[in-house]
Amino acid sequence: MAAKTEALAVKATAPRRHLRIHPAFLFLTPYLAAMLLFSLGPALYSLLISFATFKKGVPVFFAAGLDNYITVFKDPFLWPAFWNVIKFVAISVPFGIIFVVFLSLLLHARVSHASNAFRTLYFIPAAVSGPALVLVFLFTLNPDLSVFRSFLHMLGFVDIKEVVNNNYAPFVFTLMGFYVGAGSWVAIFYGALQGIPEEIIEAAIIDGCSPLQLAWLIKRPLIGRYIAYMALNVLAGNVQLFVEPQLMSTVTATISKTYSPNLLAYDYAFKRGNFGAGAVISVMMMIIGVTLAYVVIKSTNFYSIEA
Repeated sequence: MAAKTEALAVKATAPRRHLRIHPAFLFLTPYLAAMLLFSLGPALYSLLISFATFKKGVPVFFAAGLDNYITVFKDPFLWPAFWNVIKFVAISVPFGIIFVVFLSLLLHARVSHASNAFRTLYFIPAAVSGPALVLVFLFTLNPDLSVFRSFLHMLGFVDIKEVVNNNYAPFVFTLMGFYVGAGSWVAIFYGALQGIPEEIIEAAIIDGCSPLQLAWLIKRPLIGRYIAYMALNVLAGNVQLFVEPQLMSTVTATISKTYSPNLLAYDYAFKRGNFGAGAVISVMMMIIGVTLAYVVIKSTNFYSIEA
């Protein structure tokens, strides 16, 4: 009896172990759930149906083998679509980064009411997107209707089909993307520049830095992580080119309906009914996106911990 009483006393005084969840997991849970439902989940499902055939819209998994991959790789529109996106990315990413960084440094060079007003003005075009954006640019680039018609005529353009076509599409889509997205990135970079300690700026000025040297040699390296972040996001978005050429091809026949890989995947899935082949292109785009992200992160030491 005494031994039993002693055991109960020890049990009563023993510390209770509670399940403790690190607060970081509470913040990560919504993101991880969204990533699983809307990113990783669909990606894995695309990989699964890329090996499937479809009967009356119902997938028969692993029935196609490699047939869908063979169909896509033999398609004569596949490599021109990828080449179009490569040209677009090669123009749009450097153009966007250079001009956004330039505008941000320029606005931060002399903080005033004017610079605040310009930052606000850069945001306004972001309200124009989708079909409205395409209509704005169709009017802007039409040599007969544009407010810049004198300039377009001087360049030798007399018809909109001469401006909006597969050859000039990378430049047109670059201007469209910059028009809509530059304001948000200027705000992000301006916030990053505001976070630079005043002591660093004052020390550079005392050491004789000119405004140009201060911007390029001091401020620019200190916002390098943000520049890498912009490159990562712009690459990811521009590789998935879809809306602009899709709407442009609807309005004018000068833009191919299979201009980009995403458009080709859309054509396979919803016009030809070959969802397996469309999934193959989706898998290819996923691999390209992950690879580009890895290259940017590794080349910029994005996640390195500074001492």
